[in-house]
Parts: sequence; structure tokens; C-alpha cells
Amino acid sequence: MKRILAEKGDWAKITPITISTMSLLISIGGFLYTIRTYSVSHRPYIGVVDSTFQLVENPPRAVVWKFVLKNVGSQPAVLSTNENKGTLTTPSGVTTLPSLGDIGETVTYVMPGQTLELLGQYNEVGGPVRIEEIMNGAVLLDIFIRISYSSEGAISRKNYSYSTQIRFHAVKGVAPGFATVRAEGD
Repeated sequence: MKRILAEKGDWAKITPITISTMSLLISIGGFLYTIRTYSVSHRPYIGVVDSTFQLVENPPRAVVWKFVLKNVGSQPAVLSTNENKGTLTTPSGVTTLPSLGDIGETVTYVMPGQTLELLGQYNEVGGPVRIEEIMNGAVLLDIFIRISYSSEGAISRKNYSYSTQIRFHAVKGVAPGFATVRAEGD
């Protein structure tokens, strides 16, 4: 009988410690979840949200395009454009178009909700293909955009990146335009 009472006494001593330890672990888990939720919702998110193009002359001899980047996050960011290039893919190979703007050299401060534009163009005069070949789908016009951006975090600066490949499409029965082939970001 003394043995049973001794076991009950041990149990009475261990129970408060067990409950306290479990409460501490649950609180730490909730705290870590809250930090993760905060860090995901309080950061910049920048990507391509719109694209337009314009054919120059009739019949077209050039095409000019514009891609709109937007910060849809809740925090401002410092953005650098690492790549904004176009390529033409023909049966004989890939030709890279000249880049427009300062790639990698200019940084831009982008507030939440703010947009900025990346421009490009191709002129068939002196070029390897005619605009008609792009419009009928015989030649692929791909645009590659790669940006990096950062924001101040609670403890340190956080770095993010975004890259996308966008292709000009001309499908019979559908208005021509740009469509995303792939996009990656963090």
C-alpha cells in the first residue's frame, strides 16, 4: 500500500512539470507560426502584371512591346533589372536582340502598388527575319526578364528574385499577344 501511495506522490510531482513543458512547447510553436505568417505577408512581391505591343507601319515593319512590373506586396523594395532581352528562334538558330536600358546598373525604389515598365522592340530593317514571320508563327519571339529585389526585414535585409519567359503568340482566330511560358520567383 505504501508503494502505491509513493507512486501517486511521484505522479503528483511530475504532472505540473509535464503540463508546464507542454504549454511552453505549444507557445513556442505558435510564436514560430506567427513569425512565418508575418514574414510572408509583410514583404514585397514583384512580377509582370501586364503586357502590350504595337505594330509599327502597315504592313508592319517593326514591333514595340512593354511589360509592366508591379509591387503587389505590402512593403517597398529596391529593384535591379538583371535581364531584359528578346530572342528570335528560327530553324537556323537563335538570335539575341539588343537590350534596351541599363541592365544591372540602375536600381529603382518600388513602393507597394507602384508599377514600372520594361520596353523592347524589333525592327525588321537590318534584322534576320521579317515581322510577317513572327506574326504567322514561323519565328518565335521570346522575351526573358530577370529581376532581383530586396527589402528591409525585422532583423536583416531580405533578397528575392523573379524571372520569366514570355512568348509572342499569333494563333489563328485569337488576337496576337504575349503569353507567359514560365515564371519563377521567391
